[in-house]
Amino acid sequence: MKLNLSSILALVAVSGVLFTGCKDNFDNPNPTGGSHLFASNSAVDATKNLQVFLHPDSAKLSPNFQYANGAIDANGIAIDGKNEILFQLSRAKKQILVYVDIDSLTANTLPERSIDDATLTSGRGVAYDAANNILYVANNTDSTIHAYVNATEIRGVPAVMHTYKLAGEPWGLAYDSRNKRLLVAIDKEAHRVEAFNAPELLADGKITPTATYTIKADAAVDSVGRIHGISYSAQKDVLLVTEIGKASSTDNSHKSDGGIYIFDNFSTFKSGTVTATRVIIGKSTQLGNP
Repeated sequence: MKLNLSSILALVAVSGVLFTGCKDNFDNPNPTGGSHLFASNSAVDATKNLQVFLHPDSAKLSPNFQYANGAIDANGIAIDGKNEILFQLSRAKKQILVYVDIDSLTANTLPERSIDDATLTSGRGVAYDAANNILYVANNTDSTIHAYVNATEIRGVPAVMHTYKLAGEPWGLAYDSRNKRLLVAIDKEAHRVEAFNAPELLADGKITPTATYTIKADAAVDSVGRIHGISYSAQKDVLLVTEIGKASSTDNSHKSDGGIYIFDNFSTFKSGTVTATRVIIGKSTQLGNP
Protein backbone atom coordinates (compact mmCIF):
# COMPACT_ATOMS: atom_id res chain seq x y z
CA MET A 1 0.00 0.00 0.00
CA LYS A 2 1.31 3.42 -0.90
CA LEU A 3 0.55 6.05 1.70
CA ASN A 4 1.07 9.77 1.27
CA LEU A 5 2.77 10.98 4.43
CA SER A 6 1.32 14.47 4.16
CA SER A 7 -2.17 12.96 4.02
CA ILE A 8 -1.56 10.94 7.15
CA LEU A 9 -0.20 14.00 8.95
CA ALA A 10 -3.24 15.99 7.92
CA LEU A 11 -5.47 13.38 9.53
CA VAL A 12 -3.53 13.25 12.77
CA ALA A 13 -3.73 17.04 12.97
CA VAL A 14 -7.50 16.80 13.51
CA SER A 15 -8.24 17.88 17.07
CA GLY A 16 -8.47 14.95 19.44
CA VAL A 17 -7.05 12.29 17.15
CA LEU A 18 -4.49 10.40 19.18
CA PHE A 19 -3.77 7.36 17.08
CA THR A 20 -4.48 6.15 13.59
CA GLY A 21 -4.58 2.64 12.24
CA CYS A 22 -4.47 1.57 8.64
CA LYS A 23 -6.57 -1.49 7.86
CA ASP A 24 -4.56 -2.38 4.79
CA ASN A 25 -1.28 -2.20 6.65
CA PHE A 26 2.08 -3.37 5.39
CA ASP A 27 1.49 -6.89 6.70
CA ASN A 28 -2.07 -7.40 5.49
CA PRO A 29 -2.62 -6.54 1.81
CA ASN A 30 -6.19 -5.69 0.91
CA PRO A 31 -7.66 -8.14 -1.63
CA THR A 32 -9.88 -5.38 -3.02
CA GLY A 33 -6.88 -3.18 -3.75
CA GLY A 34 -8.09 -0.16 -1.73
CA SER A 35 -6.79 1.61 1.36
CA HIS A 36 -8.73 2.40 4.51
CA LEU A 37 -7.61 4.57 7.38
CA PHE A 38 -9.20 4.37 10.84
CA ALA A 39 -8.90 7.20 13.38
CA SER A 40 -9.65 7.08 17.10
CA ASN A 41 -10.90 10.41 18.46
CA SER A 42 -10.16 11.23 22.11
CA ALA A 43 -12.99 13.68 22.73
CA VAL A 44 -14.70 13.11 26.07
CA ASP A 45 -18.22 14.12 25.00
CA ALA A 46 -20.71 12.12 22.94
CA THR A 47 -18.86 12.82 19.71
CA LYS A 48 -18.05 10.57 16.77
CA ASN A 49 -15.10 8.76 18.32
CA LEU A 50 -14.34 6.46 15.38
CA GLN A 51 -13.74 7.78 11.88
CA VAL A 52 -13.13 5.79 8.69
CA PHE A 53 -11.40 7.22 5.61
CA LEU A 54 -11.72 5.08 2.50
CA HIS A 55 -9.23 7.06 0.41
CA PRO A 56 -6.38 8.16 2.72
CA ASP A 57 -4.10 8.95 -0.23
CA SER A 58 -6.33 11.86 -1.25
CA ALA A 59 -4.93 15.39 -1.10
CA LYS A 60 -7.85 16.37 1.14
CA LEU A 61 -9.26 14.03 3.75
CA SER A 62 -12.85 13.74 4.82
CA PRO A 63 -14.23 10.77 6.77
CA ASN A 64 -16.55 8.48 4.84
CA PHE A 65 -18.03 7.07 8.05
CA GLN A 66 -18.19 8.50 11.56
CA TYR A 67 -19.47 6.64 14.61
CA ALA A 68 -20.65 7.96 17.96
CA ASN A 69 -19.86 4.55 19.38
CA GLY A 70 -19.53 5.41 23.05
CA ALA A 71 -15.73 5.06 23.09
CA ILE A 72 -15.43 8.14 25.28
CA ASP A 73 -11.86 9.45 25.58
CA ALA A 74 -10.87 6.99 22.86
CA ASN A 75 -7.16 6.23 22.67
CA GLY A 76 -5.40 3.31 20.99
CA ILE A 77 -6.74 1.50 17.94
CA ALA A 78 -5.44 -1.70 16.33
CA ILE A 79 -6.39 -3.51 13.14
CA ASP A 80 -6.15 -7.14 12.05
CA GLY A 81 -6.69 -6.62 8.33
CA LYS A 82 -6.45 -10.28 7.41
CA ASN A 83 -9.30 -11.28 9.71
CA GLU A 84 -11.11 -7.93 9.43
CA ILE A 85 -11.12 -7.13 13.16
CA LEU A 86 -10.74 -3.72 14.81
CA PHE A 87 -9.98 -3.02 18.48
CA GLN A 88 -10.61 0.48 19.88
CA LEU A 89 -9.88 1.55 23.44
CA SER A 90 -12.14 3.77 25.53
CA ARG A 91 -9.96 5.14 28.32
CA ALA A 92 -12.94 6.56 30.22
CA LYS A 93 -14.98 3.35 30.12
CA LYS A 94 -12.05 1.00 30.74
CA GLN A 95 -13.01 -1.17 27.82
CA ILE A 96 -11.96 -2.14 24.32
CA LEU A 97 -14.65 -2.13 21.65
CA VAL A 98 -14.39 -4.93 19.08
CA TYR A 99 -15.59 -4.57 15.48
CA VAL A 100 -15.71 -7.50 13.05
CA ASP A 101 -16.09 -7.65 9.26
CA ILE A 102 -14.63 -4.17 9.07
CA ASP A 103 -14.42 -4.34 5.29
CA SER A 104 -18.22 -4.11 5.32
CA LEU A 105 -18.75 -1.25 7.77
CA THR A 106 -21.85 0.87 7.17
CA ALA A 107 -23.18 4.03 8.77
CA ASN A 108 -25.16 1.90 11.24
CA THR A 109 -22.46 -0.61 12.22
CA LEU A 110 -22.08 -1.14 15.97
CA PRO A 111 -19.28 -2.89 17.89
CA GLU A 112 -19.84 -6.64 17.98
CA ARG A 113 -18.69 -6.90 21.61
CA SER A 114 -16.34 -5.37 24.18
CA ILE A 115 -13.45 -6.40 26.43
CA ASP A 116 -14.02 -4.97 29.92
CA ASP A 117 -11.20 -4.43 32.40
CA ALA A 118 -11.88 -2.41 35.57
CA THR A 119 -8.15 -2.39 36.40
CA LEU A 120 -7.38 -0.45 33.20
CA THR A 121 -7.18 2.90 34.95
CA SER A 122 -5.56 4.90 32.14
CA GLY A 123 -5.44 2.93 28.89
CA ARG A 124 -3.34 4.43 26.09
CA GLY A 125 -1.71 2.52 23.23
CA VAL A 126 -2.96 -0.77 21.77
CA ALA A 127 -1.10 -3.45 19.79
CA TYR A 128 -2.29 -6.78 18.46
CA ASP A 129 -0.31 -9.98 17.86
CA ALA A 130 -2.48 -11.81 15.33
CA ALA A 131 -0.33 -14.95 15.30
CA ASN A 132 -0.90 -15.55 19.01
CA ASN A 133 -4.26 -13.71 19.24
CA ILE A 134 -3.06 -11.48 22.07
CA LEU A 135 -4.09 -7.85 22.53
CA TYR A 136 -1.70 -5.57 24.44
CA VAL A 137 -2.81 -2.32 26.10
CA ALA A 138 -0.55 0.26 27.79
CA ASN A 139 -1.75 1.61 31.14
CA ASN A 140 0.44 4.62 31.83
CA THR A 141 -0.50 5.69 35.37
CA ASP A 142 0.64 2.46 37.04
CA SER A 143 3.39 1.62 34.51
CA THR A 144 1.77 -1.61 33.32
CA ILE A 145 0.88 -3.41 30.13
CA HIS A 146 -2.23 -5.59 30.08
CA ALA A 147 -2.24 -8.62 27.79
CA TYR A 148 -5.55 -10.25 26.81
CA VAL A 149 -5.22 -13.86 25.64
CA ASN A 150 -7.56 -15.13 22.89
CA ALA A 151 -8.61 -11.53 22.34
CA THR A 152 -10.95 -12.24 19.44
CA GLU A 153 -13.01 -14.61 21.62
CA ILE A 154 -13.45 -12.35 24.67
CA ARG A 155 -16.87 -11.02 25.61
CA GLY A 156 -16.91 -8.84 28.69
CA VAL A 157 -14.38 -9.60 31.43
CA PRO A 158 -11.37 -11.58 30.12
CA ALA A 159 -10.93 -15.12 31.40
CA VAL A 160 -7.16 -14.93 30.96
CA MET A 161 -5.24 -11.68 31.37
CA HIS A 162 -1.62 -10.92 32.18
CA THR A 163 -0.25 -7.75 33.76
CA TYR A 164 3.37 -6.69 33.21
CA LYS A 165 5.12 -4.02 35.29
CA LEU A 166 7.60 -1.68 33.58
CA ALA A 167 10.23 0.73 34.91
CA GLY A 168 8.57 3.73 33.30
CA GLU A 169 5.19 4.89 31.99
CA PRO A 170 4.20 3.18 28.70
CA TRP A 171 2.18 5.07 26.11
CA GLY A 172 2.33 3.93 22.49
CA LEU A 173 2.60 0.24 21.56
CA ALA A 174 3.50 -1.57 18.34
CA TYR A 175 3.90 -5.26 17.59
CA ASP A 176 6.93 -6.16 15.45
CA SER A 177 5.78 -9.25 13.56
CA ARG A 178 9.13 -9.38 11.74
CA ASN A 179 11.12 -10.06 14.92
CA LYS A 180 8.24 -11.26 17.15
CA ARG A 181 8.56 -8.54 19.76
CA LEU A 182 6.51 -5.84 21.46
CA LEU A 183 7.75 -2.25 21.08
CA VAL A 184 6.83 0.23 23.82
CA ALA A 185 7.19 4.03 23.85
CA ILE A 186 8.07 5.20 27.37
CA ASP A 187 6.64 8.60 28.34
CA LYS A 188 7.94 11.53 30.42
CA GLU A 189 11.70 12.08 30.54
CA ALA A 190 12.68 8.61 29.35
CA HIS A 191 12.93 9.41 25.59
CA ARG A 192 13.16 5.70 24.84
CA VAL A 193 11.57 2.74 23.15
CA GLU A 194 11.75 -0.65 24.88
CA ALA A 195 11.55 -3.98 23.06
CA PHE A 196 10.36 -7.25 24.59
CA ASN A 197 11.10 -10.42 22.63
CA ALA A 198 8.48 -13.18 22.55
CA PRO A 199 6.03 -11.22 24.73
CA GLU A 200 3.55 -14.12 24.64
CA LEU A 201 5.94 -16.00 26.96
CA LEU A 202 6.31 -13.25 29.57
CA ALA A 203 5.31 -14.01 33.16
CA ASP A 204 3.18 -11.64 35.22
CA GLY A 205 4.95 -9.03 37.29
CA LYS A 206 8.04 -6.94 36.64
CA ILE A 207 9.56 -7.44 33.19
CA THR A 208 12.92 -6.38 31.76
CA PRO A 209 13.28 -5.23 28.14
CA THR A 210 15.33 -7.28 25.71
CA ALA A 211 16.59 -4.05 24.15
CA THR A 212 16.30 -0.35 24.93
CA TYR A 213 16.58 2.43 22.34
CA THR A 214 17.16 5.87 23.81
CA ILE A 215 16.55 8.56 21.20
CA LYS A 216 19.40 11.05 20.91
CA ALA A 217 19.08 14.66 19.80
CA ASP A 218 20.98 15.64 16.66
CA ALA A 219 21.68 18.80 14.66
CA ALA A 220 17.99 19.20 13.83
CA VAL A 221 16.77 18.61 17.39
CA ASP A 222 18.28 20.34 20.41
CA SER A 223 16.47 18.03 22.83
CA VAL A 224 13.99 15.18 22.63
CA GLY A 225 10.57 15.71 24.20
CA ARG A 226 8.00 13.29 25.56
CA ILE A 227 7.43 10.44 23.12
CA HIS A 228 3.94 8.99 22.71
CA GLY A 229 3.12 7.57 19.28
CA ILE A 230 4.86 4.55 17.79
CA SER A 231 4.29 2.52 14.62
CA TYR A 232 6.31 -0.20 12.93
CA SER A 233 6.20 -1.62 9.39
CA ALA A 234 7.53 -5.16 9.22
CA GLN A 235 7.61 -5.14 5.43
CA LYS A 236 9.51 -1.85 5.21
CA ASP A 237 11.44 -2.42 8.46
CA VAL A 238 10.72 1.17 9.46
CA LEU A 239 9.93 2.46 12.95
CA LEU A 240 8.18 5.80 13.45
CA VAL A 241 8.09 7.52 16.84
CA THR A 242 6.36 10.82 17.64
CA GLU A 243 7.08 13.28 20.41
CA ILE A 244 4.52 15.78 21.66
CA GLY A 245 6.90 18.63 22.52
CA LYS A 246 5.54 20.96 25.19
CA ALA A 247 1.93 22.05 24.99
CA SER A 248 2.74 25.24 26.94
CA SER A 249 5.26 26.45 24.36
CA THR A 250 4.24 28.98 21.70
CA ASP A 251 7.27 29.00 19.41
CA ASN A 252 7.56 27.04 16.15
CA SER A 253 10.18 24.58 17.35
CA HIS A 254 9.58 20.98 18.34
CA LYS A 255 9.01 22.29 21.89
CA SER A 256 5.64 23.46 20.60
CA ASP A 257 4.87 21.24 17.63
CA GLY A 258 6.77 18.10 18.55
CA GLY A 259 8.37 15.85 15.98
CA ILE A 260 8.42 12.57 14.09
CA TYR A 261 11.50 10.32 14.29
CA ILE A 262 11.95 7.81 11.48
CA PHE A 263 14.27 4.80 11.85
CA ASP A 264 14.98 3.03 8.55
CA ASN A 265 16.21 -0.59 8.69
CA PHE A 266 15.22 -0.64 12.33
CA SER A 267 16.06 -4.32 12.82
CA THR A 268 19.75 -3.40 12.38
CA PHE A 269 19.72 -0.96 15.32
CA LYS A 270 21.49 -2.12 18.47
CA SER A 271 20.31 -1.59 22.03
CA GLY A 272 21.57 1.73 23.41
CA THR A 273 21.50 5.36 22.30
CA VAL A 274 20.14 5.78 18.77
CA THR A 275 19.80 8.62 16.28
CA ALA A 276 16.90 8.73 13.85
CA THR A 277 17.61 8.22 10.16
CA ARG A 278 15.23 11.06 9.34
CA VAL A 279 13.40 13.67 11.40
CA ILE A 280 10.33 15.83 10.71
CA ILE A 281 10.38 18.49 13.41
CA GLY A 282 8.49 21.55 14.63
CA LYS A 283 6.24 23.37 12.18
CA SER A 284 7.32 21.00 9.40
CA THR A 285 5.08 18.33 10.97
CA GLN A 286 2.00 20.53 10.38
CA LEU A 287 0.80 19.09 13.67
CA GLY A 288 0.27 20.19 17.22
CA ASN A 289 1.64 17.72 19.75
CA PRO A 290 1.56 14.60 17.52
